[in-house]
Amino acid sequence: MGVIWDFAKGLFSCINEQAASVYKLQENLESLNKKWGDLQNKEKDVQTEIDRAESTGVMKRTNAVNDWLQEFQKLLEVCFKFLNILSLFAFSFYISSL
Repeated sequence: MGVIWDFAKGLFSCINEQAASVYKLQENLESLNKKWGDLQNKEKDVQTEIDRAESTGVMKRTNAVNDWLQEFQKLLEVCFKFLNILSLFAFSFYISSL
């Protein structure tokens, strides 16, 4: 009886750890998606400020601003790819744990 009980406890512990991992992964993915949206909104805000400043003729876009916008766009692309990969991983992990 002791061996069966130890096996059952070990099995339950493993299942519990997997369930916690799936839950935490989903929670982290939701947090990342929110931060992704915040980052996109920040980009729009900065672009609006730049457009407004340029339209008045008071300010002209500098090379540093152009470089920052290009680097920011690259960062957005990397984040987007990462979130897609993470979402696929989370989904496949969830399916395999069922």
